[in-house]
Amino acid sequence: MKAWEEFIAYCRHEKNASAHTCAAYERDLRQMNDFFGREYHLFPGDDARDAEKMALSGVRRWLTEAGHRPRTRRRKAAALRSFFKFLVKRKGVKPPDISPLVAPKIPKRLPVAVPYAEISRILDHAPDDGFEAVRDKCMLEILYGCGLRRGELVGLLNKNVGSDRLKVLGKGNKERIVPFGKAVAAAVERYRAVRKQAGFAATEPFFLTQKGKPVYAGLVHRVVVRALAGVPDLSRRSPHVLRHTFATHLTDSGCDLNAVKELLGHASLVATQIYTHNTPARLQAVHRRAHPRGDQTDSPVVGKE
Repeated sequence: MKAWEEFIAYCRHEKNASAHTCAAYERDLRQMNDFFGREYHLFPGDDARDAEKMALSGVRRWLTEAGHRPRTRRRKAAALRSFFKFLVKRKGVKPPDISPLVAPKIPKRLPVAVPYAEISRILDHAPDDGFEAVRDKCMLEILYGCGLRRGELVGLLNKNVGSDRLKVLGKGNKERIVPFGKAVAAAVERYRAVRKQAGFAATEPFFLTQKGKPVYAGLVHRVVVRALAGVPDLSRRSPHVLRHTFATHLTDSGCDLNAVKELLGHASLVATQIYTHNTPARLQAVHRRAHPRGDQTDSPVVGKE
């Protein structure tokens, strides 16, 4: 087995890394192996001993010459750093010290969220006739109503979808419970009925194609892009936008940030804090509500000094 294959197996089975992370690391290490093979006649992804012959300058070239974005470069560096640690621990080889590499700064980008009026219009007027239409509406309701990642939606099991909550398998194979309201409950009930009518009542994956096969990431992406096509001034259209919308609407309504963190399945509150950004409209609303002269009849009384 090649060195990178052993590493990916280690990530998958021992570190419980997500399928997305494993796929990204595998792609990065293949590219690294190809680059060093082409430029230096070294194949560290195939033969671990070649890693000892790598130079820091070569690693820097690989990370920078292809014009990758800062986020991509950071991930590639993380993949290589983890791979090197694995080689030291499991193979006893000594790769170059890449700690001097300074990770590029990632420009902060506010999450893209769909305005409440628009997402309500989309969900209230989504087609609801036929297996695929009912399934697609249910997927949209869950993505927005529960804030799931695309992979979590694809991996939902029938037994883990209740009448008012989901059991979700998130990153690192961590399970969490996500409650949902009446709109999602109605969509789930409707989809369950067409599943049963189609003969898929006992099928374990929850979301299925019309042929009874599990849905896949590309299908979910197309459904969301089609649904969001009519939303004006939306810079991105993807399932993750609905996750951002879920979290943004919760925080804008005053939901406790720790609760949002648990619902999203974030490992750290740092990842959730991106949703605390303040728009001018939100600041104005907070000022009107909280300031003694903010034009609200129920403004707090300020004690005299």
